[in-house]
Amino acid sequence: MARTTDKEAKRKQIIEAALKVFARKGLSNFKMAEIAEEAVVGKGTLYEYFRTKEELIMGSISQFMMEFEEYVMAQIVAVDGPVEKIERIVQASCEYCLKNEEQLDAMLDFYAVGIPRSGGGPALMDLAPRYRSVIQWVGDVIQEGIDKGLFRKVDPESVASIVVAVLDGFIFQAAIGVLKMDPQKLSASLRDTIVNGLLKETEQGRI
Repeated sequence: MARTTDKEAKRKQIIEAALKVFARKGLSNFKMAEIAEEAVVGKGTLYEYFRTKEELIMGSISQFMMEFEEYVMAQIVAVDGPVEKIERIVQASCEYCLKNEEQLDAMLDFYAVGIPRSGGGPALMDLAPRYRSVIQWVGDVIQEGIDKGLFRKVDPESVASIVVAVLDGFIFQAAIGVLKMDPQKLSASLRDTIVNGLLKETEQGRI
């Protein structure tokens, strides 16, 4: 168990270093030696965990997505009720990404350059399972709200996809400096817009 924990800690150490280098150099211009130096490991150790640049990039982006999901999930399990859960999903999503600017910079670069896989096809497609996972649990919260008579009768999966897309757009605009308002005010405005769009007319103003 200790050996497994050590390996996981070392892998995370390398990924954290990689994200810092990605933020400085971009995904197209970094060298594996720079990652090893930032992580304070030998190149041989680095290649034990990630055999290629492609593996390192995908491992780093996947780690960011996983930690983002864990952070948001931890926020919503602390509250009861679908309205509060939707509010926490929006707030926690904004908080996490705006507090992790280096990782977000790497994500934006990843989206921009597309990073082709050695076997062909865009590596972006590898993120599809993560997005489906997020859409699934957002959809489950929306379904809960429908079942409790709080939300309008909508297709949960479709609306969850829209919510995730709106959050993506919000985070992207914040990251490139388009949004000038205070992040807390923006987050609150976004929460109100999404929640009010889901609530039945009879529930608006009551919650």
